[in-house]
Amino acid sequence: MECRFHPGEKTVDKCILCYTPICNQCLSICIDFNYEHLCPKCLRALGLCWDCTHDFVNYL
Repeated sequence: MECRFHPGEKTVDKCILCYTPICNQCLSICIDFNYEHLCPKCLRALGLCWDCTHDFVNYL
């Protein structure tokens, strides 16, 4: 299955909040914020990723 946030990347896990399949790139973004297994959309919804200037994820 392809990652919703990083087209072309295969998924390796699911977000623990919304169960969206996520890839290794998503997991590395979470680790940067000291969280694991959250998709970028849930990170933003929780207010953990507030800076949109480095928003390199394709939000759908």
